[in-house]
Amino acid sequence: MDFFRKVLDIRDLIRLKYRKFQFVIDPVLKFILVFIGIHRLDASIGFNARLASLPVEIIVALIGAVVPVAITILLFGLIAIVQVFSASPVLALLAILIFAVLYCFLARFSGKYGYAIVAIPILYTFNIPYIVPLVLGMTANPIAAFPAACGVVIYNLIEIIKEVSGNSTVKSLDDALELYISVIDKIITRKEMFVAVGVFAFVIIAMWFIRKIRFEYVFELTVVLGTLINILGFAVAFLVFNIGGNMGGVLLGSIFSLVIALIVQFFRYTLDYTGVQRVQFEDDDYYYYVNAVPKFVGEVEAELAKQGNVDYTVELDEEMQDRDIPSSEENPAYESTGNGDENFYDAPDQNVENTDMNEDNDKEAESPLDEAIDEEANEFEKRFGK
Repeated sequence: MDFFRKVLDIRDLIRLKYRKFQFVIDPVLKFILVFIGIHRLDASIGFNARLASLPVEIIVALIGAVVPVAITILLFGLIAIVQVFSASPVLALLAILIFAVLYCFLARFSGKYGYAIVAIPILYTFNIPYIVPLVLGMTANPIAAFPAACGVVIYNLIEIIKEVSGNSTVKSLDDALELYISVIDKIITRKEMFVAVGVFAFVIIAMWFIRKIRFEYVFELTVVLGTLINILGFAVAFLVFNIGGNMGGVLLGSIFSLVIALIVQFFRYTLDYTGVQRVQFEDDDYYYYVNAVPKFVGEVEAELAKQGNVDYTVELDEEMQDRDIPSSEENPAYESTGNGDENFYDAPDQNVENTDMNEDNDKEAESPLDEAIDEEANEFEKRFGK
């Protein structure tokens, strides 16, 4: 237990440093990820040596570090098109059309799931694309299956274009039409792509349903079950569709992805199922039965929480909304004894004294930022009126 507490303290220190220096860490991490992605893309296609040079890759990564995710995806698409254009201008026109359609489709997902779209083609080169569906299944909703599918399609499209570009010589319009037909035919008959899209979508949706079930260690077991579904899905698909896939690579890649997903979950939060509290509360329309599970917190964040420097409300309310449970602001009328015993509490019946006490506590709990905002608002009203 002491070792686990030390691990929690290390995790809390990392999270604390990240919150403190997030404005610096985020651009640095984006630069590293974009640089790795651009370098792998240039190495994969490799038709333009100037574009694949180190200074160009660094410049593109610097741009990607400061722009939104949607622009980063556009940069990857433009670089891929320029690479294809260096080998076959005619084929580059088809690439522009396909990427334009995909980009328009991805526009609504680029803000929240944009990194999944970029990560899958990159992780495919390391044989670990399974990280993305496991993490999305643990943190997102079923709609995340669409950007994951687009990432798979983009990777396979790049592979097909690279394969065709090396063997294409276009001297007439008939040659161009034959080249386009060849690319479209390879896309339609590429069984590996459709299998990956189906398995990834099934993993994401299945994990979403599993983590909605109430049982102990639900998040950790969801990741394990998602990994098993991923392995079994590819194994069954390889047998049914007679695909000569590398099942050993799928197995090893899935196990490695399992470890990464569990690490991600550990940094999100770890729940203490020995301290479960049963909570009952009601509003005007419903009566609620809730099991409240405390989080494991190290000494660092526990001390900060006592000082009022750590706010868990947003994270808790997001999880409650994900499980269709009203948030603390929507339903403040609940009470628990903390030992598993039931205690009823109705908000409309609370007396004026308790209400005033709660208001005083809320005022005392206001952060310096909230006080500064209130002061600015009051000053604005004095100068310009309401």
